[in-house]
Amino acid sequence: MKEDRSIPARPVSRRDFLRLSAIGSVGTALAGSLAACDLASSSSTGEGSAGAGTSSASGDSGFEIINCDFLVIGSGNNALSVIAQAMSEGHHVTVVDKGTLRHSGTSGMSWDAFSAVEIADDPKKDPTIQGYLGYQLNAQMLEKALQFDPQPNKIVYNINHGQYMPDRQDDGSIAFYLDIPGYCQGQFYRREIDQMTLKSRSSAYDRTMITDILISEGRCVGALGLHLPTGSFRIFRSPVTVLATGGCTWIYGCFSVSAYSIGTPDNTADADMALFRHGLGIGDAEYTQYDVMSCEPRGLACGFGSGVCGDAQEAHAIFDANGELVFDPNDSDVANRIYFNQELGRVVFGEKRGTANGGVLLNVGDSHIRYSNERNIELLREFGFDVRSQPIEAVPEMYEHGGQPVIDENMMTEVDGLFHARGAGTTGEVGGAQVHFNRIYGPWAAHCAGEYLKTAAEIDDIDWSGALAEYHRLQEIRTRTASDGIYPHEIRKRIQTACYGGLGVYRNADNMSAAIAELERIRREDMPRQVIRNASPVWNKEWKEAIENINMLDIAEISVRASLGREETRGMYLRSEFPQRDDANWACIQVCYLKDGDMEFEKREMPRSDWL
Repeated sequence: MKEDRSIPARPVSRRDFLRLSAIGSVGTALAGSLAACDLASSSSTGEGSAGAGTSSASGDSGFEIINCDFLVIGSGNNALSVIAQAMSEGHHVTVVDKGTLRHSGTSGMSWDAFSAVEIADDPKKDPTIQGYLGYQLNAQMLEKALQFDPQPNKIVYNINHGQYMPDRQDDGSIAFYLDIPGYCQGQFYRREIDQMTLKSRSSAYDRTMITDILISEGRCVGALGLHLPTGSFRIFRSPVTVLATGGCTWIYGCFSVSAYSIGTPDNTADADMALFRHGLGIGDAEYTQYDVMSCEPRGLACGFGSGVCGDAQEAHAIFDANGELVFDPNDSDVANRIYFNQELGRVVFGEKRGTANGGVLLNVGDSHIRYSNERNIELLREFGFDVRSQPIEAVPEMYEHGGQPVIDENMMTEVDGLFHARGAGTTGEVGGAQVHFNRIYGPWAAHCAGEYLKTAAEIDDIDWSGALAEYHRLQEIRTRTASDGIYPHEIRKRIQTACYGGLGVYRNADNMSAAIAELERIRREDMPRQVIRNASPVWNKEWKEAIENINMLDIAEISVRASLGREETRGMYLRSEFPQRDDANWACIQVCYLKDGDMEFEKREMPRSDWL
């Protein structure tokens, strides 16, 4: 029997339609004054009236309408590239992020300083850019992006070095920080330049979870979601929208207390999976990138901020379970991250030389490791782990993941007016979006969106039925009851555990088939019983997790199925039955569509560059 994963259809009464149409015709930023026309009054009970920030008898918290000129979803380093470029071209930008501004995504870690790419006057002759991009190119997309100046001013430069962060002023407005002259190596330089501010053309709505994209007559006209502190339903109406929500990384794990991921828990593919349910194709889902991260002590779980890392830069400190050095640190190929992780899969799983948890041992001794991890050695000593004197177990940690909507060479998705700064296909037939490409594709996406605006038609009448259906979907998740209910954190751990077996650095048909079977079981048996303990809409963490779990389950199943279907080794994992790359059959990306409740995949050729 086919599972219905599409957006639930709900009939819109004339009364509902008139109320929603009235909302859409109002040219105000917030709809707090429209309490008589709110969505809560069209709930299943047919009773109650709640404006923005209020609660009805049923617990609904009303709604808000925000009219935007240029909507950007996300505020990580890729989104900041989009924002700065859009502002430099004169647009007033509305920024929406699920986390707290300045502390969300990789920008919240000041991590992008490690991922800056300098663009030479002639990139084709520049060995630096070839080093980053030479093995994964989409000719049409990349060469068009590089024809556009990706560094129009100092603002964009500093955003892409993790040195330019938004902050909230006393009056609630947003300002951006600009660095002082000079050059710095390292992650935490931004902390030293927070005193210098630059006024900006922007508005920001943080702690707001986008759960759906508003599509009317085949065109994206904004986005929908929840303001987490109040539980109010927010509608962002915009003639152009750019998604830049980062890699979905929290599907991978766990055998301890958390997912094994460098990303934030907010990375759950919410907007991308909303598009999937709308019928858009999702590509590059099988591609992932990994570090090796300490998993002890268990109370700290596994994370870049609290652990000790081991990858190509720490190859001299990585040993197998028998205490034998895994890599030759003098081997120049160790620096190739793809080679590193494929080899790690072969050694740990193929040769059975790994630890019980499928990892390795970090034996740091007196050797130097990068500062971002070395600073944790003293902290770990307080928990009884002296990394300098004893080995510590480490396991693969997912830090980037594909699975974004397919886009064209102008960064537009399959829906008119909706752009994606990390869309599938940006890196060509090797696949998988990487943080290195923010430097190129973020400004290009903003520029293309701006060019679209020049000829885009005005937003007139809007079909609000999708907004109403999404509102009711979210309220049903919040108020669902079951005699044998399962709480969201339990379901999340089951999804992560399944993916730890099916999306690791070593993949074969058996472990991927087992992961698919478990994900299907979760969808069939667990998800209908997912309940939350408190139906309050205000700061309801379980409500947020329950909504996210639906998206995580979709992207997890897409990813494992795409991995099983690709019968070759490509990217950062080793496919044991097919250990070689097969360009004759697989120089393409796989795109997954939701058709009649089933996931269907198709190959799509991606043109290669003639650079090399």
